[in-house]
Amino acid sequence: MAETANMGLYVLIGVIIYSIILLSLGYIYRVKRLTLKDYFLGGKTTGALFLFFTLYATQYSGNTFVSYAGRAYRLGFWWVVSVPFFLMIYITYLWFAPRLYVISKKRGYITPADFIKDRFNSPLAALIASLLMLYGLSNYLLEQVTAMGHSFEGITQGLVPYWAGALFLVMVMVIYEWLGGWKGVIWTDFIQGAIMVTGLIAVLFIIAFKYPLSDAIQVWLDNEKTSKLVMPPPSSFIKTWLAIYALVGIGAAIYPQAIQRIYAAKDEKALKRSISGLAFMPLITPLVILLIGIEARYYFPDLGKVESDKAFPLFMSMLANEGVIYFFITLIMFMAVLAAIQSTADSVLLSIGSMVSKDLYKEWINREADEKRSTLVGKLVSVILIGVIFLIGMTPKTTLWHLTEIKFEVLIQAAPAFLLGIYWKRMAKIPTIVGMVAGAAVAVGMKLTIGRYMGIYEGLWGLLVNLIIVIVGSLLIKDRESISRAEELFSYLPKR
Repeated sequence: MAETANMGLYVLIGVIIYSIILLSLGYIYRVKRLTLKDYFLGGKTTGALFLFFTLYATQYSGNTFVSYAGRAYRLGFWWVVSVPFFLMIYITYLWFAPRLYVISKKRGYITPADFIKDRFNSPLAALIASLLMLYGLSNYLLEQVTAMGHSFEGITQGLVPYWAGALFLVMVMVIYEWLGGWKGVIWTDFIQGAIMVTGLIAVLFIIAFKYPLSDAIQVWLDNEKTSKLVMPPPSSFIKTWLAIYALVGIGAAIYPQAIQRIYAAKDEKALKRSISGLAFMPLITPLVILLIGIEARYYFPDLGKVESDKAFPLFMSMLANEGVIYFFITLIMFMAVLAAIQSTADSVLLSIGSMVSKDLYKEWINREADEKRSTLVGKLVSVILIGVIFLIGMTPKTTLWHLTEIKFEVLIQAAPAFLLGIYWKRMAKIPTIVGMVAGAAVAVGMKLTIGRYMGIYEGLWGLLVNLIIVIVGSLLIKDRESISRAEELFSYLPKR
């Protein structure tokens, strides 16, 4: 059934119906009062079920489907590391999210940097953290645009060009987010998360019963180049595994869009329930993507390094040729990829808008601006930014995983301000500011010169320098103001 033209036609029909639903939700839940709290956080009334799905849909992006399948294609079973590092994200959440939520509810935080500004009484510290996060978010948007193009082009076997698919999805996302803000995003994330779970479970059964993994493994064992990728990795690669655990486990937990979901929770109970549910999702999402990448290597053995990011759509295109049922499962799975891409991109775009509105425009450019004007500025800047990123993403020059690494290298430098600042009263303002700047400088400097040292990511070396400066500096400098602020904020926390 699966002639390319027919497949492309059905895919386009499915995408159009899906997009109409998303646009309708954006219109239904359009924001009437243009305030920062309502537009960017939905009034902080999100319950456990919606919080679970929006965190899930945001955490597992189009990058997960496209990049991680490509990574599995290149590394084989060594990429099993992708399953537990998602668990590390939720462990990090449990470290700081409940405490941050309680404080944010009392203090009325909107953006991630609000906590840093409040904790250290420092607009400069908040600005530096915002810039680090905005860099990470811009890179993240580039990942999603690239994933959009690869997915459309691959699933239709070139019938829909890379640029056309990416442009259409970007336009749909911008419209429903512009209309609905947080509520538009949260409802679309709910639908998108449900589609993702359905599609992944269906593909898991297909791999188990139609494409036995044993066939792919045997071919890998028979090939000298790939046989090592079925065996346990060498000790040198174990260091890389541990580095990935730290880089992703910490970095992804402080995504600005994730922190804002903490702020938006209805209550602490809803937050803890949603995070507890997320702990089971690595067994459904990255595990299935790992298997797809391994199967793709079996059926498409000659893809180059950058081309390997097409492993997922190529495998799904092949599956569509197997019959009517498989064709429609492929359609669902393609919708799941779109859902993953858009649910992450819309959340990132919303966070960018909020940070530009409050942390940059209102704090540093026009302090007299009212909330309606500030919100509008954030919306306009985010639209312009996605346009620029779209143009950059039209000529992908590297793999999606490499973009992921670059994003985390810098973003992770804001982690001590949250993960230590939420617990350690003595943490001082000046060392925190110097630590973030020095950590980012080390990460970027190493990236541009010597690269990784001892197999450890540049950003982790930067984080080590960051932590040394923060800890030693805070012990040497008794910052009474920061200690006083910490005592005030921590007084809101329940006594355990």
